Amino acid sequence: SPEPTFAHVPLVVDANGRRLAKRDGAVKIASFREKGYQPTAIIGKLAYSCGWVPNAQPIHPKELVSLFCWEKIPRESVTIPLSE
Repeated sequence: SPEPTFAHVPLVVDANGRRLAKRDGAVKIASFREKGYQPTAIIGKLAYSCGWVPNAQPIHPKELVSLFCWEKIPRESVTIPLSE
């Protein structure tokens, strides 16, 4: 069988450079839903933060599949803007 390919993905951090992790009390997706964010808006913001799309507009996950490219995965930590 073919040997699997492995890759490292960047650490996701807040504006202060602290990693986002549940055990550290990081913001949860549910809190964005409670504030009225649509799933496509959250996905758009994340895709923009990672440099996959040119702006933070809402986007459907199916649209991102065709944009995926390993070379676009940032090597440095990714800062996710948690407030709007």
